[in-house]
Formats: sequence, structure tokens, C-alpha cells
Amino acid sequence: MAQCNIGVNEDLFNASLASWKNDWLLDSGATCHMAHRKDFFEEFTDNVDGAVYFADQSKIKPSRLGTIRLKLPGLPDFLLHHVLYLPQLKRNLLSLVHIRQQGHSIHMFDGKLEVRKASDHSLVMRGIEEKRLLKLQGTSAHAQHFSYNSHYEEGTLPSSLLWHARFGHLNYDSVCLLKKNGVAGLPTIPRKFKQCDACILGKHSKQSFYDSHSRAHRKLELIHSDLCGPMPVPSANGNKYMMTFIDDYTRMCWVYLLKNKSDAFQNSNIQELS
Repeated sequence: MAQCNIGVNEDLFNASLASWKNDWLLDSGATCHMAHRKDFFEEFTDNVDGAVYFADQSKIKPSRLGTIRLKLPGLPDFLLHHVLYLPQLKRNLLSLVHIRQQGHSIHMFDGKLEVRKASDHSLVMRGIEEKRLLKLQGTSAHAQHFSYNSHYEEGTLPSSLLWHARFGHLNYDSVCLLKKNGVAGLPTIPRKFKQCDACILGKHSKQSFYDSHSRAHRKLELIHSDLCGPMPVPSANGNKYMMTFIDDYTRMCWVYLLKNKSDAFQNSNIQELS
């Protein structure tokens, strides 16, 4: 493997930036993608030879080479190939040089960064400037699956939380019952349980809407409308959207099939319904 020369400073090894541990930094000096968390990887491909050299002349030997899937808000997933696994590294580095060599263009403006495909200029990923560093807006797909680890250092989950998670977030009374019935390997679960953030979020419910007692007194006084789509399978005529109008007084319903969402405005003429 070719050696990687990257221009980073010692802040990448400074534990005071603990809030950045799960984030990706967009680095214009790194020649390879690098990650320090093993659970970020979808798969490992090969062992690697060589070393990663830093600006202070220090070097680290990568442990493995693998693939990581990035979850990007509002954008398709992005696969990172040939990512170096370096447990000693304190940050995850996304090489902008490597991204550019894959045929993407990089644009920076007003403290923001955009990576676009050079072929059709479609948006691939976004970054934002924070604390004089560029941070990717997104994270590893595997990191989201293990979100209950976010408030704890690796390997330091309390035993009650750990076994609660291993059994698919089973309630604590049932976990204690498993221990009582002789399941091998279960520790004694303490009486004061650690709260599970994932369970708290999962049980949140949306506040119900207020009941409406107002009704229309004549036709077309009040129209309810909804736009649905895009449908995963288009109709025989290629329509992917459905727009409905319901008259509150008569409950008469009109349904329009649309090829594009932008066509909705053309079908919102009330005069056509009368």
C-alpha cells in the first residue's frame, strides 16, 4: 500500500474534542479515508502494509482496510471504499483528495462545503465549518444502529444497559427474570437501573390534533386537499403523484393523477371543481 502523507495537526489526538469522536472531518490534506471506530465498517477487505505519516513526522500502521456506508440527511447513502482502520486515531477523516479523484467536484462558500458529481452536478454530500474545521453533515450507517452507545465510551456500557440492549431492549423485569431462571453469563442486575435513551425516544408519541367542530354551510365553502407521492411504482400513464380535493359540505371528492409534483398548482383551480 502506498504511504499516506496527511497535513493534520496534533489537535486530532486531543481528547478535549470528545464531541467530534463520532463525526467525520473533511480533510484536504489526507490522501486516504481513515476511521478509528471498528463498528463503523460494513466489511473489511484486506490487511494492509505500509504506514500513515503525519505532519509531526509520527506514523501509525493501519490495522485493516474496509468499506463504510455514510448516512447523509436528505441524500442517498454514500459508500466509502478503501477506508483505513486506525484505532489510535481520535477522529474520522474523509479525504477530499480521494473524493475529487473519484470524479466529484468540491465547492466551498460561506462556511459551507458541497461535493457534487462532475457529470451531472448532482449533490453528493454536504459539510459545514465548525470550530475552524470542516465537518460532514451525516454519519456512519452502523453508528446510527448503535445509537445507545453515544453517551458512553466504547466498552464502558453499564452491565444493566448492555444486557438490556443485547436482548433487543427487553424490559428490566424480564432481564431479571432471565437471571433468576438460570441464564448463564448474566450478571446481577442492580435495583437502580440506568435509563435507556433509545427506549425513551422510541416511546415518544406525537401530541394528537385538536378536534375541529367547524363545518361548512354551503358547497365549496371549505375544501380539504392532500398531495401524495411519489409512488414507488408509476401508473400505466407514468403518473407518480395523487392529488385529492374533498368538499367539506357535500363530501364530494375529486382525484387527480400527476406525473410531477410541480403539476399540482395547475390542478388547484377551484373553478374547475364547481
